[in-house]
Amino acid sequence: MLDKRGEEFLNEDEAEEIRGLVKKRWDQDLACPLHVVGRMLNPANQTEGIFRKDKECTTVLKKFLSTHFDRRMVTLPNGRTVKESVVLQDGLTDFFTMRGSFGLAEAIADRELVKAGEMDMVRWWTWHGTDHPALTALACRVLTQAVSAAACERNWAVWDSVHTAKRNRLGSEKCRDLVYVAHNWHVVHNCVMLM
Repeated sequence: MLDKRGEEFLNEDEAEEIRGLVKKRWDQDLACPLHVVGRMLNPANQTEGIFRKDKECTTVLKKFLSTHFDRRMVTLPNGRTVKESVVLQDGLTDFFTMRGSFGLAEAIADRELVKAGEMDMVRWWTWHGTDHPALTALACRVLTQAVSAAACERNWAVWDSVHTAKRNRLGSEKCRDLVYVAHNWHVVHNCVMLM
């Protein structure tokens, strides 16, 4: 790898080691099944044949369903009891093949509105997922997950205020305790201010 002046600062082995570390970090922490499920439940990404096109995402989705929904049992309108994951898979099949309420002209037109950012994904699911209430509930929960680092930023700000140049000799346990107290003091203070 070359720096701004064109001089080599990493040889190819070192660069490959760094790439490996980044990939390992991505695979362990950042390639979250929840992100894949969110991508697949986004109506803007709904295309017929997605199961055939993206096998890796489909595998992650199936594993997510079996991990989180195999233990729950659901009674169908006909009185039969099945695993909740089976009910969700039936709904996903209709969603991906655009059958039932997902294949109506209104649903397809609204999907284009979601793509353009003119319609909220949750609203789309609420309007067009009526045939599959369990899948609609899952989609709404997944698609409304907060995507923000604000909590991390607040925590780092508290760490910065606790671990200053004058207090750089504090041990990690003492720092952790001070951050805990400072954070909770802010929470209590903000609650009192709201009353």
